[in-house]
Amino acid sequence: MEKSRDKNRFLNYTLDYFKVLLDKFSTSSKALNISIVGTNGKGSTTEILKELILKNNLTELVGTYTSPHLISEFERIKINHKNISKKFFEDFLNSKNFNEIETLKKLSYFEFFTLIAKNYFSENQTEINLYEAGLGGRLDATKLMNSEIIVLTKIGLDHKEILGDTKEKILIEKLGIITKNTKKIFYFEKDFPLKKIIEEKILEFNLESYFFETIEKLDYISFNTEYAKFILENLFNKKIETKKIQISGRMEILKNNPLVIYDVSHNPEGVSELLRSLKLSFLSFNSFDVVLAVLKDKNVFSILEILNNDSRIKKIYQIIGETWNEENISSKKINYISEKDLEKIFQSNENILILGSFRIYEKVKKIV
Repeated sequence: MEKSRDKNRFLNYTLDYFKVLLDKFSTSSKALNISIVGTNGKGSTTEILKELILKNNLTELVGTYTSPHLISEFERIKINHKNISKKFFEDFLNSKNFNEIETLKKLSYFEFFTLIAKNYFSENQTEINLYEAGLGGRLDATKLMNSEIIVLTKIGLDHKEILGDTKEKILIEKLGIITKNTKKIFYFEKDFPLKKIIEEKILEFNLESYFFETIEKLDYISFNTEYAKFILENLFNKKIETKKIQISGRMEILKNNPLVIYDVSHNPEGVSELLRSLKLSFLSFNSFDVVLAVLKDKNVFSILEILNNDSRIKKIYQIIGETWNEENISSKKINYISEKDLEKIFQSNENILILGSFRIYEKVKKIV
């Protein structure tokens, strides 16, 4: 279901079947569960929370469940910095009889990984678990983790066919991750009517709420670091020490001189924020080419317009092919290439920014 990108498969989707199997095949734990939900910044906020939890000795074992992955599917489930092993999957499945395996086969990719994550964290007695929501919240498999803490990140227009065609509708879907077990929510959205929707949910569920005042003139990694610090200081009543954190695939420097930077931004709001952040953090990055790879269900048209209007960008290499969205705009900046042509692009002496998708990360890393 996750890989099909087919919105029709979600029309009659419910969590009912997954809940039955989760209750049957998973074990409970006493860990503090924190769900990170939103459109942009979920993955980086999750990673930063993990790093700060460990740096400040808030626990010895923290579980993280994130998606999608950059290279290996086992990246999605970690304890501290170590990926889950293939052996854990094999042992789990080998412990089931034929009929049980048949019921598990009906789970989606994301549901199955969520089930495994819950068991893995429980078996290893993690004390804090960070669950990055996948798509939405109301019908997201991670909702059944019944998190005590909800961390809301930036809301934008993505997955509109499934979640709704306005930010308000999307926010309501995202906030559907709240359950009767939820105690606290953290957020920084200050614009009406989104803030009003959040405040209504706070009243409906009688939540403790923590509003983070937006800090201007920070790149998005630095902003998310300050947000994570705010969250942990309020949760643990302790001064949190921060550090500059490098996250794979998020403004990641793959090469110096010339600079090659990779970022997984894949919707218009995310791309705009990335370009703003680059201006703040990479002053020498004032002229560069862009390699853009965007999946078919993404708004490549708006992304191209944003890139085309940035005077720092000299050329745009739009990857085309069966996997990619080939919609285009009329611009002399745009060149069309296949994935096979990638190596030629990095032979130039230009600074390069790669963005739009997780899926070419491994290929680019091998080339660069």
